[in-house]
Amino acid sequence: MSSLAKPINVTRMPKEGIAVDLALNDAVAAELARAVDVLSVDSLSGTLTVRPWRAHGFSVRGAFEAKITQSCSVTLEPVAEVLKEEVERYFLPPEEIDALAPPSLEEVEVFLDAPEPPEPLEGPEISLFEIIREQIILAKSPFPRKEGANLEGAGTPDGAPEDEPPHPFAGLKVLKGGKKP
Repeated sequence: MSSLAKPINVTRMPKEGIAVDLALNDAVAAELARAVDVLSVDSLSGTLTVRPWRAHGFSVRGAFEAKITQSCSVTLEPVAEVLKEEVERYFLPPEEIDALAPPSLEEVEVFLDAPEPPEPLEGPEISLFEIIREQIILAKSPFPRKEGANLEGAGTPDGAPEDEPPHPFAGLKVLKGGKKP
């Protein structure tokens, strides 16, 4: 059984937390591939630890490595990519998150190196599947390219000299019965 198949129930969490070794079965790998919009998730390994945090919250920390296959954005051929990600998430009940929010101000300062705010804990479970899904979406290459694939010649009209930019109205000349640019 996959460690991502079922959410972690935090109602009876031991003080030291629980460590979850990440593993995939075929069904969860296929579901994760669909969720992150890749051809396949070939492997996933790592460990995430879920622990109590603050009075009523929980933390999820650890690291994972995922091997995914995407389509090349130029040739549409499969391209493999290895993602190595650190995970650090915090969850609190929504009412406690509201209490942490600063009072409404006209100006808000944003610090890029500030830690992420806690996420709302809706119910008694934390989905490691959703955490992994979000991390992969943020980490994967948005435009994967197979080695050697390039866009040379793409977008230039047939017969246009490579060193001369195409005329913006060259297509109209063809429509009016003129010769090809």
